[in-house]
Amino acid sequence: HGYIRVNTPLYWAAFEQELGKLKLNSTTADGIHEEFQKVVDRTAARVRDIIKEHVPFDTGQLYDDIRAISAGDDLLDESEDMNALVLMKEV
Repeated sequence: HGYIRVNTPLYWAAFEQELGKLKLNSTTADGIHEEFQKVVDRTAARVRDIIKEHVPFDTGQLYDDIRAISAGDDLLDESEDMNALVLMKEV
């Protein structure tokens, strides 16, 4: 969808800003994983907000359905037939 794709630079900027806040204070693998997960969760929330700012609004149903999901969410266990937004950055 165009309103999603055109904002890809904003999504990446949000990720880079959140990654810049990463402290890596932990010395354990679990602790480091938790710190990275917080970056991912904050980035997902920001991307959700960016999409909601640009989504076409008619009945509001699409707007209301846009949400960020966290690791372990049951939605991730759904069939691969589910549509999902995957952001990829070419290196």
